[in-house]
Amino acid sequence: VWTDDRICEIATTGCAPMELPVRDVGDLKSIAFSGRKDGWAVTSDGIYRSTDGGRTWARTGSGERSLGPVTPVSATEAWASGKGGVLFHTRDGGRTWESAVLSGAGRGALRQVYFVTPRAGWVVGSDGGRGIIYSTTDGGETWIASRLDSTWGLRAVSFAENEGWLVADGGPILHSVDAGKHWDMQIERPQDEFLDVQALPGGYAWAVGRAGTVLSTVDHGRTWAKVPVD
Repeated sequence: VWTDDRICEIATTGCAPMELPVRDVGDLKSIAFSGRKDGWAVTSDGIYRSTDGGRTWARTGSGERSLGPVTPVSATEAWASGKGGVLFHTRDGGRTWESAVLSGAGRGALRQVYFVTPRAGWVVGSDGGRGIIYSTTDGGETWIASRLDSTWGLRAVSFAENEGWLVADGGPILHSVDAGKHWDMQIERPQDEFLDVQALPGGYAWAVGRAGTVLSTVDHGRTWAKVPVD
């Protein structure tokens, strides 16, 4: 995980901070690994990639600086979302990136893209203050857009097979059991503002928010419990 401008390497003995082995990368925003060795990091300077478990990092050729988290599909394939409805995709480990503006996104920001298989994925964001979500079943060749009947944008999305959760601006949490075709509100007015969500098979999910708030569910979101954080 990132801690300020350092990496915190988690091992069996705990968390050992180490400095990022590149300089002047700006703010460190997110990190994701597709395996033990292949990782991607988003900074305010662009996207960096590691192939040795995070010991060394190199800047990729994306050239874009305003990006959401990278979602790796394999060791060499990854996706990232950006402003202006732009989606970025690499198949060669970040050496080259393709970009495309999703139809209907307007000038809105695409905040997060998430794939459960190399072919099935979703991307969420906001356009004119309203939530917008796209889905693909062909590896991003085509995207189908849908809008939620709401007045808030969408921050994050996560799926485990056909079950998924959304986090919206202000913290509401929504739930789907049909691969995002329909969404039901589970937490409409949370006490804390949630920023991200992670789904796992079997109805498990976690949501994290400001001030160190963590919620978890083990029953498909019927109940949520606060997780103490020391």
